[in-house]
Amino acid sequence: MPVIPAGQKTLPLQCDIMTPHYQKYYGSLASNAIKSPTNEENPIPIPFLTVAKTTFAFALAPRDADNKKHLADVQRVRGWLLQALQNDGIGGKTNAGYGYFKEEPIQVVPKKPAIVWSRPNLPSYQEGQQLPQNCTVIQPDVWAKQKYPGATAFLRYEENSTQTLLLVIEDSFPEAQEWAPGNRKGCTFLREERAEDRLIWICKPAPVKNKNKGKQKK
Repeated sequence: MPVIPAGQKTLPLQCDIMTPHYQKYYGSLASNAIKSPTNEENPIPIPFLTVAKTTFAFALAPRDADNKKHLADVQRVRGWLLQALQNDGIGGKTNAGYGYFKEEPIQVVPKKPAIVWSRPNLPSYQEGQQLPQNCTVIQPDVWAKQKYPGATAFLRYEENSTQTLLLVIEDSFPEAQEWAPGNRKGCTFLREERAEDRLIWICKPAPVKNKNKGKQKK
């Protein structure tokens, strides 16, 4: 029968000690020359580990959940199991109080209704489309650094919260490494993705306009 600790990541272990007083007497019980226990023998303390204050889950399941007889059998076996655990105990040293259980009622925690994510009311862009020149470079939070460890820059789109929308410049654009928080930069849209409850726009730096374009040589 599967038995596992319930709701605990680690088992709380405690040290206990048993001290046999009559080693020679106990050792002679398996032979024909039984030695009488005397007070001349030296007690030998033996430390051992015990599991303390732990809730265990015992798994019971019917062979066929749609069969009423099988369901009734599970309840019958459950009663036998409770009686054995509470009255007889399991394992060694039950005479010392180990191995006895008491039933704990199962607390059913109601599930929270799932929150359906919906896309924020933001414009949609196509790959290669230029975003408005109102993207501000920001200092990323811990979440952003962990989610996109290779990114070279993070930006805020207009006045939208970065918890709602975050712009990410990928690691293949080293020129963005020179951007400082507070700078306003133009970005070219590459793709949109969702990370948990945030909308992510993966972008690249917008091409720099040639200031000398249109000038004529004298």
